[in-house]
Amino acid sequence: MGTTRPYDIAVVGGGIVGAAAARDAVLRGLRVVLLERGDWASGTTGRAAGLIHSGLRFARDRKFHLALECLREREILHRIVPHLIRPLPVIVPAYRGGSLTLRRIRWGFRFYDWLSMGSGDPVCQILSEREALRRAPVLAGKGLLGAGLFYDFHCPLPSRLVLEHVLSAREQGADCRNYHEVERIRTVQGSFRLEVREVQTGRRHVLEARAVINAAGAWADELGRRAGPGWVARIRILQGAHLWIDADLDTALWCESFPPCFAVPRDGHVVAGWHLRDLSDPSEAVHPDVDGLREWVGLARARMPGLARDRSQLLLAEAGAWAVPRGQQDRAGDLPCRFEVIPSGGPPGFVTLAGGNLTLFRRLAEYGVDAACRHLGAAIPGTTDRTPLVGGGFGDQVVYRENLVECMESLPHIPREVVDHLVSLYGRKACDVIELGLGREELRERLGPGCDDRKAQVVYAVHQEGAQHLDDVLLRRLGTGLRPDRGLGVAEAASRLMARELGWDEPRRRQEQERFEELVWSQIRTAQEVWG
Repeated sequence: MGTTRPYDIAVVGGGIVGAAAARDAVLRGLRVVLLERGDWASGTTGRAAGLIHSGLRFARDRKFHLALECLREREILHRIVPHLIRPLPVIVPAYRGGSLTLRRIRWGFRFYDWLSMGSGDPVCQILSEREALRRAPVLAGKGLLGAGLFYDFHCPLPSRLVLEHVLSAREQGADCRNYHEVERIRTVQGSFRLEVREVQTGRRHVLEARAVINAAGAWADELGRRAGPGWVARIRILQGAHLWIDADLDTALWCESFPPCFAVPRDGHVVAGWHLRDLSDPSEAVHPDVDGLREWVGLARARMPGLARDRSQLLLAEAGAWAVPRGQQDRAGDLPCRFEVIPSGGPPGFVTLAGGNLTLFRRLAEYGVDAACRHLGAAIPGTTDRTPLVGGGFGDQVVYRENLVECMESLPHIPREVVDHLVSLYGRKACDVIELGLGREELRERLGPGCDDRKAQVVYAVHQEGAQHLDDVLLRRLGTGLRPDRGLGVAEAASRLMARELGWDEPRRRQEQERFEELVWSQIRTAQEVWG
């Protein structure tokens, strides 16, 4: 084992909260290491539906401070990473005898329009029964009184949002290491010594840090126990599961119930859910509860009968472990936006971040770094609310894309649709991917028929974004991860490219392809089991 010069902060966990905390800390001028035992966003964040909440539910319940916080964070996110975030119309139906009435929706809209004044959001609307069914024909018509229409934001590929934070932290000088597992944390003379194992090679290192931010999500208690005896459990672990459905929707739907029924249009299909259940072991979360999802489907068919009429429409089932602070109420409306910074419970300087979501992750990370800075005696304010991510830094995505297209006019082998696709994934960094294609003609080719992704993106993912496995590329870095087959049709082509770039022999290449295919087929088989 070797040692290195001490870091100021070690962040453990490569989901959205950990990546945001690492970026926040390094922007404050601190020496930072970010450690993740798998790939970036390979846990809960990578399986998220991608909703970025506007705070309407809190405005409706007159929790104005929470509504304002959601609004503020949503606007910050849209400003610092505009290419990954887009507005999403949402319809909330009201049914006769239901707890959510049109009057309650109307009052919520009034408060929300007042709170969001000046944000540029379209004004919320109340839809008649006929208009609601026209906009969302999958809804049940019986007992429908009308609906509310408002706008949330949506991140179709949350894993790329995590990558933006990791790459931004790395660009500022953070040491970012995926596939590095923290096996033990010891305190020595006021500092932390982290015993780290490289998952790919088995090599071990000792890293020293003056403070540790525990952003391990559902594994936060496990990491706390590795930091010393006497750790008191702080996390409640839930499994959230949803289905990919072959359906056509122009708007998202949110039907009030417990568990809630939502449907989000995404790249030609719909992500719908969700089913929640308590878990004792977060490693069980990747296996969706078939019985629970079947029960949810029964509930959804009562509210959205046109969504899934037969087995063939269920494409796949996906699940992940979701951590919330212990002791919170079991209400679906409360859980998603609750979080907690736990500055104690372990050794001094060991800060645990519990909860958070794609709306409030930046705020949670900021609070966590604030707590670590207090331990370090460094009163340094955060700047993540006004510092663009690596792919951001432009005011208007349309203007930026048009300027880039104009620059490419002298290069007829880079069509406009390719530029559009790359900007939607990489923002300003699309130029780096295009440069790869200019240098190697073969990399300008599609990965496969009907696939928008190019071979250059695979090479870029390997050499610039830390991808080490086939699923790292296809599920978490390329747009093909949003296709209903999740990239099964291009798995061989992508694996051959990776084999060439990483030096895999043929048995290793086949192993990667088979591993990826089994992962996707297991999700497909589970969806078929749900139908029964």
